[in-house]
Amino acid sequence: MTKDGFDALEEAALRARYPENFKPGSSTGLMTALAALALLVFGLWYLGFSFSKFILGLGSLGNFVVLMFPPSWGDAASLLRLAFIEFELNELDSAESRLREALRLVEGMAVVPIDMQIIALSGLARISNLRGETPGALEFDLRIVSLRTGMQGDQRAELAMDYFNLGSTLLKLSRLEDANVALDESLRLLHESVGDAHPRMGIVRSGRAAVLIALGRIDAAQIDIARATELLPSGRHAANNSLLLATAQLHARQFDAALATLDTLGTELPATMQANAQFLRGRIRLEQGDNASAATYFAQAEQGYASSSGEAHPRRWLAQGLKHVAEATQNAFRLDAPALEHTLSELARAS
Repeated sequence: MTKDGFDALEEAALRARYPENFKPGSSTGLMTALAALALLVFGLWYLGFSFSKFILGLGSLGNFVVLMFPPSWGDAASLLRLAFIEFELNELDSAESRLREALRLVEGMAVVPIDMQIIALSGLARISNLRGETPGALEFDLRIVSLRTGMQGDQRAELAMDYFNLGSTLLKLSRLEDANVALDESLRLLHESVGDAHPRMGIVRSGRAAVLIALGRIDAAQIDIARATELLPSGRHAANNSLLLATAQLHARQFDAALATLDTLGTELPATMQANAQFLRGRIRLEQGDNASAATYFAQAEQGYASSSGEAHPRRWLAQGLKHVAEATQNAFRLDAPALEHTLSELARAS
């Protein structure tokens, strides 16, 4: 599907795959309904039925006609098209409403087009993630994986990215081992379908690196980051890989290397990435005992998260909490690593 909706080739493919949902055409169905109505009127008149019985007969005919007109593929496609336009405009409530209506129409078709069902569910999962409703997003992700697994044909490349989305959601829920299993499956499917040199492999390896860092498997994470950087050497993905590398270096207590990695990013970054970089600088300076600098970096990170994602961004509150920690301790004591990690985990749980 294109950014604005379905193109002609996609529509033709869906028509070929699900012909039952396009038959009868609207004109054929209308002619059939009119013929049935004429036959009913003639039959009632011929048999001498009363007017009340005639009305009851029309009611039965109405139910019959409703069954003759299944939900329209075109209506569902239009709803999906409008929903994704509204999504781009950040009109999430309206987009969600259209996606749910499209899903209702699709699931009411004679033969459910799973492609369209997955598109609607994917949109709902993205909206749930943006709102911080991660458990809801997980339900959608699990449904998508189940639906795609049951589809005919070679779905491995698409299923791989479904597992990637599932793993990303599980990471947000701190279900780290489950996330790692999902991302391992994503990599396996990509290896079998598109090969190890495909850019998607870089995206998934970056995602798995984040999980491995959280699991404390820093060496394995750095291997994934290096491979992802080879596959995605520029743009946002490259910047994200540098942030991951700096995070891994921080966990390995390679503070100077982590700061050097962050310095390669420059300043031309999206607001959230820039905030992530300042957040990491704050954590490094806090570990080094430079609490005054740490407080400044955390304040900048908090401001960046607030401007880019609003109050709902969980790291905004994490940055705010660590800023207060740095301010309270800059003239008192150096916070050791175990205490810092405990503080981070408690603040993350609270957020």
